[in-house]
Amino acid sequence: MIGGLVLGVAIGLAGCAEEEPEDFTAGTRSAFLAACTEPLADSRLTSAICGCVFEESQARLSFDRFEAIDSELVLDPEVELPDDVAAIVAACVIEEAGL
Repeated sequence: MIGGLVLGVAIGLAGCAEEEPEDFTAGTRSAFLAACTEPLADSRLTSAICGCVFEESQARLSFDRFEAIDSELVLDPEVELPDDVAAIVAACVIEEAGL
């Protein structure tokens, strides 16, 4: 589950590449959530985790950093997530799954 979620989050970040916003928007959030949950069994837990990852990314990362990670993932979806993003994913999995 966690490996698939990390891939989903990576794809979620990469899914934001279609538009060129300059800051976090409702459209950025929608694109992230759609791409994050698409490759996974779309359960409420997965949606909650993806929502948490987006919200924490918005709170902890600048939009430029978010966009840079997105660009890197578009080029190579299997690239290792940066430590700061991996920490966000891990915290959200723990929080939303009640671990």
